[in-house]
Amino acid sequence: TTSACEKIALRELQILEETISESDRGRNATTFSTSDNDGGAQRPIMHTFYEPDPKGYCCGMLEDGHQRLLKAWEESWSAAGWDTQILTLKDARKHEDFDAVQKRLSILNLSEYDQKCYWRWLAMAFIKGGGGAHNGDLGGGWMSDYDTFPLELTGDEGKRLADVSSGKFTTFSMHVPCLIYASRENWDRILHLMVSVLPDRQDATATDMRSLLKVAQEFGDSAGMLWYDQTVKTFPYTKTKKDDEDAGERLPYRRHVEYEDVDGERLVVDCNTCKGMKAVHLSHRGTMDAVQSGLYPAIDRHLGVMNGRGEAGRIFMNDYREQCLQ
Repeated sequence: TTSACEKIALRELQILEETISESDRGRNATTFSTSDNDGGAQRPIMHTFYEPDPKGYCCGMLEDGHQRLLKAWEESWSAAGWDTQILTLKDARKHEDFDAVQKRLSILNLSEYDQKCYWRWLAMAFIKGGGGAHNGDLGGGWMSDYDTFPLELTGDEGKRLADVSSGKFTTFSMHVPCLIYASRENWDRILHLMVSVLPDRQDATATDMRSLLKVAQEFGDSAGMLWYDQTVKTFPYTKTKKDDEDAGERLPYRRHVEYEDVDGERLVVDCNTCKGMKAVHLSHRGTMDAVQSGLYPAIDRHLGVMNGRGEAGRIFMNDYREQCLQ
């Protein structure tokens, strides 16, 4: 069945396809790593995974929207003291078990998107030690979804957590694999445990998120995982009136009107919600929750809600730094 979020995303795609040119849709993904350490200590690397869809759109977003979101992701982690690297199918294929895992996934009738979610595990499980990952010869390292942006997880904090964990598999959003640290060995070990609990029949719900949860349920402590709930799951704004003291100037998103002061509401970051949290996950569900609550920032309405998450994420990060880190 199609969820309400998926129906909204599909409607937006129909509109976007009419307004964004073929040349915009045809851009290729970019893999990059940046560093501005100016000769100082080596910055840790935050990885993400992205493989363009040959159709030019996926999961409520056109290629242009994915590229905007990837750029915003890179900028936010770089500003927090990280280098970044985008992994692709080419990286996943380097893993010796890629074909075997792919054969296992083919039984499930998963969507291409959900298959890609497993590919990122293969890509991370192939990363060898060194190369700036700040985990010595352990390999693997940090990975986040590209709709996950840093709050208190600075580069220095990432290096500290990597040092004290000794490579143990650590997730910072419970069973939602949007922010994880592990050694190469433990990325590979947990991946194979996830494959071992996959059903032997068609099951389009057997996502990597459900498989990770099933590993925890079936293997318990013997799985050797650390689980933390340290990720905000939607845009952490709150509403205030324009005449309130210290009121922000950020307007909420309005689907059917231009961005003007309709009712005097403004959005300000809820810094208390962000306190002690490693990152914010601006997922599809979290985005729609924000829209329905009037807590999504005003963006160019022609982009659409999902396709404009890159712009919305950039706006939020600027607000967070100005309002919570000063």
